[in-house]
Order: sequence, then C-alpha cells, then structure tokens
Amino acid sequence: MLGETALTPQLGMIDMKAKPGEIKAGWHKKHNDCGWAWGEGTSKADANLVGWLLFSRDLSLEPTNEHVTLISELEKRGYDPKTLKFSIQKKVQ
Repeated sequence: MLGETALTPQLGMIDMKAKPGEIKAGWHKKHNDCGWAWGEGTSKADANLVGWLLFSRDLSLEPTNEHVTLISELEKRGYDPKTLKFSIQKKVQ
C-alpha cells in the first residue's frame, strides 16, 4: 500500500506526502488546517495516533467545557501552529 494522508475529520484527505517508513504531521497551508501522512511501511493507525495526540487529545486536567489539545495549549502560550513540522522514521531493522 502506498502512503496516505489525513486531515482533521471535517476536511478529509489532503496532499501531504510522507516518505517510505515515515509519519509526518504539520500545518497544511492549502486547507488552512493540520494534517498528517504515513508512508509505505507504516500504518494508518500509527499515523492516526500521532494526529490524535497532536491535534485531538484533550489535555484538560480539570473538568471544563474547553477542549484543550497540545496545539491549542501551545497557541495559547504564544506559539504559531502554522509553523508545526513533525516527522518520525521507523527504526531500520
């Protein structure tokens, strides 16, 4: 299977590319949203784990109506999520 890409659920697939053995995530300028991609030899499940931890996982420690993700928390602390670049390669066996 060739690598694929995903975006936050409301936008569906995007054209971000990952190399074989790579999972990458970042800001997709064309869609103005975050996305992630997985290359050949990696799994959609692993890529979704990265996407979930970066963009969806609620980090709230206290009961609140606010959904706090790593990205929203970093943005609140003055970081620009549009500069996010993440990449990880599978270990060579």
